[in-house]
Amino acid sequence: MENIINFKKDIKFDTMIYEISELNIDHDYQVNDYTINGNYVINGTYKDSEIKIGKETFNYTIPFTVELNNNVDLNTVTLEINDFDYQFNNNILSISINNLLTYEEVLTDLFQEMDDEYRDDDDIEALIDVEPEISDNVSEEVPVEADSYVKYKIHILKDNETIDDLCQIYKISKSTILNYNHDEFSVGSKIIIPNEE
Repeated sequence: MENIINFKKDIKFDTMIYEISELNIDHDYQVNDYTINGNYVINGTYKDSEIKIGKETFNYTIPFTVELNNNVDLNTVTLEINDFDYQFNNNILSISINNLLTYEEVLTDLFQEMDDEYRDDDDIEALIDVEPEISDNVSEEVPVEADSYVKYKIHILKDNETIDDLCQIYKISKSTILNYNHDEFSVGSKIIIPNEE
């Protein structure tokens, strides 16, 4: 089974920021007792003025919880970042993360007793309750275990840059870039670059 879980959060910066130069979103999670508990780690660089050459860094951690129904096989649960987008206005970074939750179901006694011709996939879907519970707490500098998250970068396409240029810059295949980005590519497009390490 697959479900899409959307997460949205606004992060207010205390420092005046001219532009976000780079944005990375990682996540880690654990599945315990029909609950997914985890953190999004959002970090990157910014400029505080148009004429500044150097960049400053930022790092925020946002906890999240997803409740699962008891017919989900906990050994098969995965939660991956499928896509994300952001807007930056008035020193507020608005993040929108699209997650793909995959799992297998454990059939309950009710379904095991039912004849296959009477069982309907809608009945199974009705038993799964996937609602993200978003915390308003935002903390900074929370360590993330290695190999427990997927890392992405956002590249803002500049004038005269091509997808082939991005493949060389990030050492990534063209098909991978096309798989993660479904929009037309033009100057100013936000291109998702997955880390293929």
